[in-house]
Amino acid sequence: IPGNPWVYWIIESVRKIFNNASTFNNIANIKLGLSAVDVFRFNKYLWEVHKNTKWKPLMKGGGFLRWYGNNTILTNWYENGVEVKEEVIYRYPYLKGNYKFKIRDEQWLCKRGLTYTNLGGSSFSARLMPEGSLFDDTGPAIFSNTSDDLFILGLLNSSLANYLLLLINPSIHFQK
Repeated sequence: IPGNPWVYWIIESVRKIFNNASTFNNIANIKLGLSAVDVFRFNKYLWEVHKNTKWKPLMKGGGFLRWYGNNTILTNWYENGVEVKEEVIYRYPYLKGNYKFKIRDEQWLCKRGLTYTNLGGSSFSARLMPEGSLFDDTGPAIFSNTSDDLFILGLLNSSLANYLLLLINPSIHFQK
């Protein structure tokens, strides 16, 4: 984090990594996606619905799991989420029709990328997110600027990345 003080006790070689390395934003973007809106109506487990175009996979965080997985939930995203958007507008009238308070980064939904669980505790894990998937604020998405998802996935799941993330993360949440 350029210009910000942080862990004073790290060794010099790690300090050099932070001083000389490029920021993560230079290689990828992190997006937040959906926020919960009536989860009992719009979210279902895979085995609760028949496969059709109304339901899209939702990457919703989940437990520690590297590389792939935590994709057992579907969201009603019929006609690009028209029912979800209507529910947001109904529940939050003070937004005056602006559903983007709960549905962020909409242009990134359904694109291939990576996802991770924002509630990590002592370990960070990233996973592939297949094209056609939705993501939410408990499972934010990472989109490569270079289209090299597998390199970024390997980097994020490395023990070095986990160590560095724990150094700069003051809580159990891996925030955007």
